[in-house]
Amino acid sequence: MSGGSAFPIKGREMNVIALIVNGSTDEIGAMIGKLGMMKGVTVKSALAKNEE
Repeated sequence: MSGGSAFPIKGREMNVIALIVNGSTDEIGAMIGKLGMMKGVTVKSALAKNEE
């Protein structure tokens, strides 16, 4: 993991967690899948190409 932040949403029982990770699309997809199976969790993801 390269970084992360958490943001509580005032007036709602909700928190947004942002994670920045490095990995293959398979590794990231597996992580997203596991997070999405958690009760009460909704996952949104975005991928960017690494230019290194």
